[in-house]
Formats: sequence, structure tokens, C-alpha cells
Amino acid sequence: MALQKLRIAIVGCGTAGPAAAVLLKRQGHEVVLFERAPECKAVGAGFLLQPSGMAVLEELGIMKGVPARLLMMLSMAGQIGTWRCPAGNASVPRDEAAK
Repeated sequence: MALQKLRIAIVGCGTAGPAAAVLLKRQGHEVVLFERAPECKAVGAGFLLQPSGMAVLEELGIMKGVPARLLMMLSMAGQIGTWRCPAGNASVPRDEAAK
């Protein structure tokens, strides 16, 4: 049974938006990616890449060059209600950090 071709809108050019767009397009769907920023570019933020994310990069065919750009996290700590930077020199209440 053939899959029905869908028209799909994806909002956001973060990490998941373009990946979803590529994978859905490969399946034959019509995909439009919307982003409110005037251009898609790096913003200086990092993200945690877990094994499931690595599997997606492998499926996209771009995992080969990734390991050379990774930094391994050896630990992560948090406090309920407060965001604290790893260096311990800044603390922001959770509701302020979300703004």
C-alpha cells in the first residue's frame, strides 16, 4: 500500500525543523519550512546531542564529520526552580530564564 503524499508545514529552523523537512521530503511529501528569523544561522548556543540525535544525523548522511566538532560533557547539574551555569558564577530564577 502506497503512502499518501502530504503537504506539511514545519515551523522553526532550529535543529529539528530542517531534519524533519529533509526526512519527510525523502519520503515524497511536499514540505515547507517556516522561520521568523530573516536568515537561518548559528546563534552561538550549544545543544546536547544524545544517541537518538546521532542516529538522525546518520540517517541524514551527515554524521561522518560531526565527531570532530563535538565536546564531551562529563557532568551536568541543575537545581529545581533555578538555572545555574556550570561555572557557578550566575544564577537566574527559572521564570526569568524562560523570558
